[in-house]
This record gives sequence, structure tokens and C-alpha cells, in this order.
Amino acid sequence: MLAQLKALVMRLVLLCIQLVVSVLGCAGWVLLAPFRLLHSNGPGHDFKLLNQKAGSKEELEESMKAFQWSVLAYEMTQENSEGWEFLDRKVKEMTCDTQGIAGVVGDTLVVGWRGTEPGSFFDILTDLKIRLVHPVEHAAEKQYHVCGSLEGKVHRGFLEAYLPAAHAGFASESGRECMDAKVQRLIQKHEHDIKRVVVTGHSLGGALATLYGVHLKKSLKKFGVCPTSVDFKVITFGSPRVGDRDFALHTNDVLTRGGVPGYEHLRWVHESDIVPRVPGAWLSGYVHTGRYLYLCDSGEVHVSEKFGSTLCTVYYFAELFENMMNLTGVVPSVQDHLTEGYGRALRVAKTAISAGSCAARDDCEFV
Repeated sequence: MLAQLKALVMRLVLLCIQLVVSVLGCAGWVLLAPFRLLHSNGPGHDFKLLNQKAGSKEELEESMKAFQWSVLAYEMTQENSEGWEFLDRKVKEMTCDTQGIAGVVGDTLVVGWRGTEPGSFFDILTDLKIRLVHPVEHAAEKQYHVCGSLEGKVHRGFLEAYLPAAHAGFASESGRECMDAKVQRLIQKHEHDIKRVVVTGHSLGGALATLYGVHLKKSLKKFGVCPTSVDFKVITFGSPRVGDRDFALHTNDVLTRGGVPGYEHLRWVHESDIVPRVPGAWLSGYVHTGRYLYLCDSGEVHVSEKFGSTLCTVYYFAELFENMMNLTGVVPSVQDHLTEGYGRALRVAKTAISAGSCAARDDCEFV
């Protein structure tokens, strides 16, 4: 009798779970309906399809190179860093375990930041420190002396991972070389060869690249490079939101080109990657920076310059709820964040654009 009662209770619990999943799935379908009507394969009406106009092919090729450098930041160690400057900073006081690379490839100065390593406790702790803090005030609390290039408020964990690695000045780590020192040495060595500057990273590395990109762009003249004489880009893949609206406004202002705020920041998002959706803008006050490039497995690339768009958050959760009908909603978001997925989709996109398949739509326009 007791066993039968337990079985009945278990059945009721399972039925309740199925009911909740079905309701959420239907809600997701309803939420997604207008998106599907407005666009066959993309995250919303403010996106245009990338095609061969206005140098899009060149930007895609540049992004593919940047992606390779962001992957190299994961793979490189001090032992196999020949020809590159390798950075490895660990600071217990700020739970900092940050790696980065810097080098000159052809006429391009490259700065790459490593993303989250699942086995690194400090990396995971960094991601979880989501409280927004003022950079200068927080740096002062941590006895840090150089932080004048950032405005607004930023993610506390990202800031603490960034400061000791990027700048000299942390009290207990004085004398340790930082990224600024490595970049300045490369500029002095290759002063007349550098025509381009690319700052890149995947995941947490994308957040660090955004922070360092703002600082480096503002510091070029001090480092001996005329800002107007080089092509400057911050190219990130699967980056989370980094700061609040004031930070985003300032970042986009610094990375302005041709009167378009944030034009020099290409922010790639692959399909249902969950990381760019956090921390949630609707909950925490975080706002994205730069141009949003939505990368589809089909090879399509959708571009939006809508400032601080939260449309991707709505789209993602609607898609997640709909996928809960077959209990697969969470899996694609994790898989889509992996570097393998980004690399594969970028290669497909390059093939599609080279073949001209993206130009078939009359309303296609690079924005």
C-alpha cells in the first residue's frame, strides 16, 4: 500500500512538471511568433543581413583572424610562447588569475585575453562577482593606483581580473610586468610597421578585451602611436555584459568611427550562446557595447547597431522556454558558447559570403 502511494505521488509530481514545461513551451512559442514573422533566422527587426557590401567580407576575415588569436590565448603557455609576449598574473587579494598574449603579426598589433577556464576557481569566482562598482573608487579600496581610463560602473569580478594584469600599480605586486609594459615594448620594437591594432578575447576574455580596448585606444598617443594612423578594432566572441549604461556610452564614444558610436567594437554572438545574455540587462542595469553581430550556423550574419539592445535577452529566453517542450533548452546555449561552435559558424559564414549567397535578399544592407 505504501509503495503504491509513493508511486502515485511520483506520477503526480511528474505530471505537474510536464504541465509547467508545456505551459512554458507554449509561452515561448507565442513570444517567438513575432520574431519569426519579422525575420526568418535572426534575433529581431533591428537586424540587417550582412552581405558583400561596405567591406563586410574584409571585416569577416579580420574577425576570423581575431578569433584564432582569442583561441591562442587559451592554448599558449610560457613554454610555447616564442615570438609572443605572454602574460600570467595571479593575485590572491583580487582573486585574479588572468592570462593574455601580445604580439605583432604582419602589420597588426594583437592583444588577446584568455577566457574562463572551467578548472580555475578564480575564474569562476570572477564571473560570479556581478555587483557593479565604480572603477576608480574600487581600485582605491584595493590599493590600486592606475584606473583613469574607465567611466561608469563595471562588473566587479571583471575589474579585479583586469586591473593587476593590464596596469602597473597594484601595491603588493609592484615590479611584476603588466600588459601595458608588453604592448609598449612591442610598439617601440615595431614602431613603423604597425598599421592595425586588434584587441580580442572569447567569453571572460571578451570582457577583458572590452576593458583593455577602451584603455589602449585612449593610450595610443602616450605609447607613441598616432590614433588616426592605425585601424583600431576590439573584436569579442561570446562576451558577457561588462558595465552599466554610462560605461557603455563612454566605451562606444571612445570606439567611434565615422560618427557611429561603438563602430570599432565587433561583438559576435553565436546562435543561443547564453553568456552574452548575462548579467541580465532587465534585472541588473548592465548594457552591451559595440556592434552586435548575430552568427547563425547556416552562415547568415545579422548586424545591429541598436545601442544597448536587450532584444537578444527576450529572444533567448523565449527560445529557451519553447525548447523546454523537449527538455533540450539549456544544452544548445552551453554548446553555442564553445570556441568550436564559433569557429565552425565563422567558417560557414565566410564560405556563404564568398559565394554571394547572402546577397540574394533585396533588402540586405550592411549597417
